[in-house]
Amino acid sequence: MTSPIAAHYGWTLWLIFGGMALLTFANRAGLLLLAGRFRLPKVVEDALRFAPAAALAAIVAPDLLLHGGRVDLSLDNARLYAGLAGFAVALVLRSTMLAIGVGMLALFALARIA
Repeated sequence: MTSPIAAHYGWTLWLIFGGMALLTFANRAGLLLLAGRFRLPKVVEDALRFAPAAALAAIVAPDLLLHGGRVDLSLDNARLYAGLAGFAVALVLRSTMLAIGVGMLALFALARIA
């Protein structure tokens, strides 16, 4: 069974996929090949250390704070409180796996209560 989009665009869609794959490969390969030829300024290197945490926060925060498209800080927001429990464990014990486990258990328990 062919999707309506593939049937309409035919080979054009495959050319777009192939072109995007080549552009992505060229972009990443180019950065890897040039990585040893220059050095980033110290301030940029220091700032890049926070990029993974910022990306994770940008992914997780909307899921914890938003419910139905609105910010939900009520006692009914089990995801927020489970996330805070996981964050507290991560902050105190510095264990990522334990923080994930506590957050999941808290979410499960709070969802059962509500």
